Amino acid sequence: MIILNKSGIKKAREISIKLQEEDLDHHLFVQGLTKLGLENELFYAISKSFERIKNTHLLLFAMQEIGLLETRGDVKGFYEHSDFHKRKQKLMLYENVRRTSVEDLFSYLEWQLNRLAYCNIGYDNQEVPENVSSSMFGSLISTIPWICLAIRNVEPLKGRKKNISKRNSICKRVISSAGYFKTISTQISEVLRGDYNIVTSHSFYKKYGITENMKSIGFDKLDFFIELTNHTWRKNEIYRDLNYKHYINREETNDAIFEIAKKSGFVSSTDNGKLLKIDFAKGNDFQKEVSLKKSIVLLSVVYGGIDNQFTFNEKRFFIRDLVDIYKCIFNFCEKIQKENKRTVKSGGAKIFSGTKNKLLSTLKIPKNKSYLLELFSLKVERGLTFPSTWLPIIKIGTLYYIIPTYAKDHPIENLIDRILSREEISLDYSKGVGKGHLFEDYLKKKLEEGGYKVNRVKRSQKKNIPEIDGLFTLGGKYLILYEAKASIPPEEREDAYRFADNHISKALEQLDKRIEFIEKRPTEFEARTRYSAKELEIIPFIVSNAHYFSGAQFTSPNGHDVWFMDATTFLNILCNEEIKAWEPNGPNSDYTYQHSSVSLTSLESKISALKKPYQFLKSTHRGTIQILEHGVGFEIAYETQIF
Repeated sequence: MIILNKSGIKKAREISIKLQEEDLDHHLFVQGLTKLGLENELFYAISKSFERIKNTHLLLFAMQEIGLLETRGDVKGFYEHSDFHKRKQKLMLYENVRRTSVEDLFSYLEWQLNRLAYCNIGYDNQEVPENVSSSMFGSLISTIPWICLAIRNVEPLKGRKKNISKRNSICKRVISSAGYFKTISTQISEVLRGDYNIVTSHSFYKKYGITENMKSIGFDKLDFFIELTNHTWRKNEIYRDLNYKHYINREETNDAIFEIAKKSGFVSSTDNGKLLKIDFAKGNDFQKEVSLKKSIVLLSVVYGGIDNQFTFNEKRFFIRDLVDIYKCIFNFCEKIQKENKRTVKSGGAKIFSGTKNKLLSTLKIPKNKSYLLELFSLKVERGLTFPSTWLPIIKIGTLYYIIPTYAKDHPIENLIDRILSREEISLDYSKGVGKGHLFEDYLKKKLEEGGYKVNRVKRSQKKNIPEIDGLFTLGGKYLILYEAKASIPPEEREDAYRFADNHISKALEQLDKRIEFIEKRPTEFEARTRYSAKELEIIPFIVSNAHYFSGAQFTSPNGHDVWFMDATTFLNILCNEEIKAWEPNGPNSDYTYQHSSVSLTSLESKISALKKPYQFLKSTHRGTIQILEHGVGFEIAYETQIF
């Protein structure tokens, strides 16, 4: 994966604009960028804007001639092959969107999501296994912004079709072509960003061989196979997902859970607290309150509390206001979903469509917060080439739409984090804890409870001394230097890319400055920490409350190896001297794992676990290779389960 800092991203945007010129000499332009060492900025620019670039095939030919594609496989051939099929699917998508109305299409999407969620019925009216319907549900959710992309570039019909069968037939084709369009576009972007190398079918057969059974399931149609550039990523991905699932349900104490249960009415006491009464009808309210509390905790860790303020278009609001609007949307969607669940077999599904005033009235949003509604609305406008960030409300012209199941699918913390990360939002920490400081304090407290003496260094601009979030010695041999990065855990790959651009790139630069300070200004370092680092090996970490990149290794601009670690695993290794180990529960492909704890008593065992936690995934279920209709194959893995 290519990670750029702010100046690198700015340069990539400039390159992207240049690449859109009609008469550009691609060979000369690429040669100039190569001499300046801007190869990564070039790849980044193409990955973000290949839809808008003029003569992409000529650009890739120039890059191939200059030698920029040598280690990546036949990128040019893959792009030309994929682009042909992408254009074909895009044309089919646009043609079918023209043949239906927005109301019919959105109603169909809601109905199909309900069928997958409640009945495990796929697009062909056939019942499918639960893990397959779950995968199809997630895929359809992520496809909806791409359908909106088509709506803003064509003119759909008005009104609704009386013939439900005809509506379903057209809308099914919309889903199919939008899904392929999204998949192919995403693959092109990820290949260009450096996530995958290209393996031709000839090289694939030579490397892995091909059996008659493989031919029967489509391997004889393989043209290109996209292979992860990071060969440890899949194992690391499974390990951190299992850890996340293990820990996420153990975050609340019994007392906290009991308080939430009482607040929601799920549990009440009688006879002076001697007897407990459980109202199972309030079970859903209880689960909502637990989920909301966890979301608010995450938002507080990152943003210092939901009572901090922000400015949007010169108006000031509290983060709590965004939470309140989300709750209004969520409650409305839940009410409509209950009605839709009852009519799922008859083919009907309600959505919301109407003016802004009707929406405000329906959602019961107070007048003083109505201005914020725009932050929750995906604006479907003409001329844009890529879908906007996921938002729960869809605005087309002057009308607003809510597809209930789609609107409430993403967690509140991810939605509000996306909103607060927008360029037009300005955060104000003058009356609260600064962004990320709660997480820094939490790490220091836990490490010191584990027996470590954690030092911080305050920034001094006058003396050119960088701020250091935390560092401590380990076994008299190592100096653990960490940069704390509080973040809302990424839900989608695009969120992960944004986290890498906004947080990881900055952390890598900061760690370079801190290592330089420790190594080149030992006297000033010793004055602030009361010990010398001259004989210690510095091991830099990025420690985050998010798990997505946990176990990954990055290289800083100055060439230092830097390890990324989630806080739970980091503290478990150092303070509890243990790490979770996972192994498959049986040989079947149900991706079920069971865990055990491995003791880490020696110094080197701790260091090894910190650098490569995924080594404790004892073995993995073999991934499945999927060949799409257009002849591109890739490895997939089903969702893991804990035994």
